Amino acid sequence: MDDEPKKYYNKDNIFVEGLDFIDYIFIQHYKSDYHKVHLIEEIVEKCQRENKKYKSVRDGEVIIENIRG
Repeated sequence: MDDEPKKYYNKDNIFVEGLDFIDYIFIQHYKSDYHKVHLIEEIVEKCQRENKKYKSVRDGEVIIENIRG
């Protein structure tokens, strides 16, 4: 929901993805007083329609994952 993601370059690639620590779409500002809340609702609805795995959080909430490599 923030500005367009920064792109990190090397001579052969553009990196715009995460580190693959989680296997779901993380949706922040869900049901919050965020000025783009209508976009967040659309993203959640699209994930539900397309059976995409996601987790959403409201402002002030966190998700804690125990990641072992």
